Parts: sequence; structure tokens; C-alpha cells
Amino acid sequence: MVGAGEVDPEDLISAQGLCVKELLPLVYRAASCYAVDYAVASTEMGAYSVMQVMRSDLCPWPEGPFWMLSPKQQMHARRLTVETLKRRIAVFFGAGVSISSGLPTWQGLLNELQEQLVRAGKLTEADCENMRELTLLDQATLVEMDMGSKQLKQACVEITSKGLFTPAHAMLGALHVTAITTNYDELYETAQCHDVVRLPWEAPRLASCEDLKTDHLKLVKLHGCISRPKSIVLTRGDYLRYGDQREAMRGLLSRSLLEKEVLIAGFSMTDDNVHISIDRCRKVWEINHQQAGSSNLQRLLEEARPKKMGTILTLVANSMFTKLWARDFHVVASCAEK
Repeated sequence: MVGAGEVDPEDLISAQGLCVKELLPLVYRAASCYAVDYAVASTEMGAYSVMQVMRSDLCPWPEGPFWMLSPKQQMHARRLTVETLKRRIAVFFGAGVSISSGLPTWQGLLNELQEQLVRAGKLTEADCENMRELTLLDQATLVEMDMGSKQLKQACVEITSKGLFTPAHAMLGALHVTAITTNYDELYETAQCHDVVRLPWEAPRLASCEDLKTDHLKLVKLHGCISRPKSIVLTRGDYLRYGDQREAMRGLLSRSLLEKEVLIAGFSMTDDNVHISIDRCRKVWEINHQQAGSSNLQRLLEEARPKKMGTILTLVANSMFTKLWARDFHVVASCAEK
């Protein structure tokens, strides 16, 4: 909301309310007229809170501001809202969240690296065609063989340092919960008004007396960060050594899966490290149920366990993907349901 930042603090809430009463009806009319989505952004939490409250009050549509959501989508939205308010949620996001920033998918990243080798005369187009028939980890390993580990990771930094953060980065941060990502980029960090503590490197800050008083967000970067090129995980060797070098990172993910509802966005669910953490959580509950000596204890364990480990948001509906993950996760497609 441009121009509202210098309002007298004593009149801030009322002034913001007046601004919102003028602004939101205009946005609703534009949305109806042009059939496009609009995002109203604010860097001030008070204005954001006012808009959240008044969005429904000022909505001109009888079905409310979320009329386009199916009953199933609305049910999951309400459930996730309750979990967030109870501070019982964590977010996990992958490359899909950064694609609209101009950053590549995993295969797209490998394609760019291969093209660099073609321009350097180390690969031919035919080599690249053959390479793309292999798994992503094997492709990355072959690129490392031609580039060298240091140059490979520096190239990853250069490719994933581009772009601007999107509303998705900002909205995930606005939940103000622990976040976990496989992304190397720093777009999530850039999008936040609050200080972000990146784990594992900045973990000592969490024990600092000063930082305990700071309003910060925790971000677990499972596969490294562009600010620390050596930390980047990309090749098969990186994955094979992950348990030796970064087992604690898997532990942080497993803890979130056990204790919280994990909201997963922009992630294909094909990463082996994530699969290992999910399977470990399955085993914990299976062992507990096997050891339960009475039906009462069995019932208590079942009640204590979250019904699902989390919710996977997908762009399109895929019945086989849903079947694969329905045991452990709610699967919610963002597209309109038939």
C-alpha cells in the first residue's frame, strides 16, 4: 500500500483501515472486469493484518473471496489455517516455488550446465542427448567429471543467483513457521521482513541470548546454499555421502514430519533424502504400534499420531500420484476440480 508508511503511529490502524476500504473494492472490481488475480502487498504487518480481516467484509461476491475453490479445497484450507494458528505446521518447498522467478528445475539446471560444456567443446549435442536418458544424479555426476567439483558448484551458484522473489516466497514466510527447502537460492530469505536463521550454518545464533529475543524465521537448507558453494548437493556422490556428512539435516526434516503438519509446495516428491526421512517416520509409528501391549495403549498412540504427516500441494490432479502418497499425506491439486 504505497503512501501509507508514514502515517502517525497513534492513528495507524484506523488510517490503514480507511486505505483498505478504498483499495480492496477497486481490486475486486478489477478482478471481476479483467478476470485476473491481484495481490495486495504490504511491508507493514499491521496493514497486512487489517487487509486479512477486511478481505471478507468487503468482498462483493456472495460465495466469498474464495468462491473459486472446490469444497474439498476449502476444507483443506480451513484445516491448514487451524493448524497454522496452533503453531503446528511447517513448510517444505522445492524448485517449483522459484520457477516463476526465472530459475530452472533440476533438469533445467543440468541442461544449462551441459550447454556450458558444449560451448567449451567438452561435450557434443549428441552427448547431451544420451546423457538426458540417464537419471538426474548420473547426469550431474557426468557433468562433474568434465567440469570438476569446484567449477560445477560455482556454475550452480551463477545460474541460481538470478531472479526476484515471488508472492509465493513472501506468503510462505508470512506463515511465520519453520521452513525447509532443497533450493540453493536465497529468494525466500530476501522476501522476508523478519531475520532468517539458515540451518545448519547459523545454528549457534539460536543459542545466543540476543537472538532468542529476535523475531526470526528458521530455514533448513537440505541441499546447500549459493552463499556456501561447497555445501551444494547435486551429484550421486553427494547423495551417497549425505548420511555421513549431514545426517542431522535429515533429522530436522524427520522431526518436523513427526511433530507437525508439513505443507509441501513446489516439490516433486522424487528426492531420495526426503524419502528416507518419510520412511523413518513410518517406521517409528509401526514400531510403536507393534510394541503396544494393550488396545488402550494402541488407541492412545493412534490418537497422538497426526492423521497424516502433511499436505502436498500439486498444480494438477494425478490419481496415481495421489494413490502413491495418500497413506501419509493429504494431496491437494491447485487446479479446478472436475
